Amino acid sequence: MIKLNYGKLSFFFVLLTLLIVSTVGVSADITQRSIPTIYKITGDIDITNPGSYNYFLVASVKKNNSLYHVSKTNCSNYTVLKDNLAQGIFVGPISSDVVGYSTKSFNLSLRVLKYNSQADCANANSSIGIEGNIGDPYNI
Repeated sequence: MIKLNYGKLSFFFVLLTLLIVSTVGVSADITQRSIPTIYKITGDIDITNPGSYNYFLVASVKKNNSLYHVSKTNCSNYTVLKDNLAQGIFVGPISSDVVGYSTKSFNLSLRVLKYNSQADCANANSSIGIEGNIGDPYNI
């Protein structure tokens, strides 16, 4: 009959786990965010007489009079944009070069842009680069 000693066996698994964790080598440099931070924006918009226009939302962070665009939605009618915002729109990651390495808060501006046609909206939407998540400024 084979008898196992669970005390020695569990010690072996704990030792093996510590060995595996120590070889992974997790690094946390305070000057660099290795894990991206994503923000969820929820809210409600109320545009009087939205009509049949096409809209999209742009989220930006301002630094030194430059806007760093960090997110945008697709072109849609008012009802779809309102529903998407109510469910939440994800923004980020935002570069530490933009908001600072030790800053715990920053100003995020949201703008809703309106266009007469889907084609005009699509052209404007594609002209806005989402580069603020890597630190490149864009002005519109």
